[in-house]
Amino acid sequence: MSQKAYDSPQYVAQKLRSSLVKLLGEKTGGVISVTHSSNPKDNLDILSYEVSRCNAHIEIRKKGTVFYFRQENAVLGSDNLEVTSEGKLDIKRSKAGRISEDYAEQLAQKSFQTLKDFYEQQQSSKQ
Repeated sequence: MSQKAYDSPQYVAQKLRSSLVKLLGEKTGGVISVTHSSNPKDNLDILSYEVSRCNAHIEIRKKGTVFYFRQENAVLGSDNLEVTSEGKLDIKRSKAGRISEDYAEQLAQKSFQTLKDFYEQQQSSKQ
């Protein structure tokens, strides 16, 4: 893979997707589908997954040389997405430009924890 390919939102999203699939499988004991769509024209990639009747929608966007992460969550059946996490990604890379496995796993863990916190908040607001 060329250096340019390692610097694309698609590559970042693919690494995150792989880590999410692994993490979600470990946490749930099953296979959780993580969908990935790409819009190269807008330098945007989107990942989506569902756990415990909550949807997570993650955007990886590149503006200039900086990558941004935005996670929105919603209760299944609701169209109201709530932004629960966003910010600039400080990607840890090898000399070849690849994203470290540890970094991808930490980002996946952050996404899962954000969804878990959202779920718990939704449950407590029902009581």
